[in-house]
Amino acid sequence: MKLRVYFRPGIPVALLGGVAAAAWCAFVALGPGWRLVALPFALFYSVLFAIGLWCLWRIVRLERPMRWDTPQRLLILSPHEDDCTIGAGGVGARNARLGGATRIAYLAPDETPGMAEVRARESVAAWRLAGVASLRGLLSSARYRLKWAQLLLSHPEQQVCAAAMRNGFMTLMIGLSGVPEADELMPFLQDAYHLWGGQGYYMSSPPRHPLKRLVAEGTLRLGGLVALNWLLKQTRRQGPNPQPLAGYDPPRTDSDNADVAAIRSVE
Repeated sequence: MKLRVYFRPGIPVALLGGVAAAAWCAFVALGPGWRLVALPFALFYSVLFAIGLWCLWRIVRLERPMRWDTPQRLLILSPHEDDCTIGAGGVGARNARLGGATRIAYLAPDETPGMAEVRARESVAAWRLAGVASLRGLLSSARYRLKWAQLLLSHPEQQVCAAAMRNGFMTLMIGLSGVPEADELMPFLQDAYHLWGGQGYYMSSPPRHPLKRLVAEGTLRLGGLVALNWLLKQTRRQGPNPQPLAGYDPPRTDSDNADVAAIRSVE
């Protein structure tokens, strides 16, 4: 990996060097009375020239190739959702797979009414697919689903999306298990899961490989949600392109599409 600095003050630094050299030449060529006038200018531009050289040296040092092989605490600051993906998406995903803490902050949200929340949910889902699970995003998603779960209970066709609601709550409970910040939400998620007909714990999106599915189901039965969440995190860290045991999949069947349409009709 190589960091890139796009601002290169080479020409300004060269001009400062030329002015400093001219000031020193004037200091040497002029008589004793004028040297006191030329000396402050020579010293001033010499200091600026030295600072400019130091800046150029720092740019060269920053742009050197480097390896990101150890987990770090990484904060990505981005004006908009697409900027950080273009500029630091690979670094964020790499650091998360190594076990580091990756946090993303968007500085200029969309000012269109309602679009800021939509863009936030989209960015959280995109980073989650890349292996960067945002705790704040998971907590927001849990509160959002709890809100709509209450609203949809009174809908006359609420059974149409019951399976989708159970899968959503199951996914959230797995992702938030063992997280201290989610201790207050977990009882509400469990109550809502049972209220929508949930019985027992399962993987909302099980792996297709039989051996992986067996390992995941065994971990869930023996260790519960916390053990399964730990196992899923470990699989995301293995290899350059890890294949997680479970994740989010788009609708594949007519039943899935019907669930999506039912949820969207009341949003």
